[in-house]
Amino acid sequence: MRLPFVDRFRRLAANASGLVGTRLSLFSLELQEELERQLGHLALLLGLFAFGSLGFVFAAVLILTFAWEHGHLLAAVAGITLVCVVGAAACAVLLIKRVRSAPQPFNETLAEFKRDEQALRGTPASPPSPPSATTPTPGART
Repeated sequence: MRLPFVDRFRRLAANASGLVGTRLSLFSLELQEELERQLGHLALLLGLFAFGSLGFVFAAVLILTFAWEHGHLLAAVAGITLVCVVGAAACAVLLIKRVRSAPQPFNETLAEFKRDEQALRGTPASPPSPPSATTPTPGART
């Protein structure tokens, strides 16, 4: 003879197991997307640094060579220095702006956990929000 509370407990355990499995699956998908996004940014950043550095060095050599021949070496060095400082400041401002406006990682997983908590407490759950423009769709490359 089976006891009714044992069956209920087994169903509850099975539901909880399925719930945790689904949430872990969602978390792993979002983690993978975040890693791919960050690796893409890193690759672009390395390319930008490499090509930008080479281009800047050759431009500086060209300007200095021209200035050497015409007697304006100090002005050329000052101009190149100014361009470097302004460029570094612009990059710093853009980086800070981008970091501050970045979406929170694992936003969908956290929202699902919040809806689960509301459902377990018996409070009405808000409907899932549609993916925002900053949230990549699964499988999309950015």
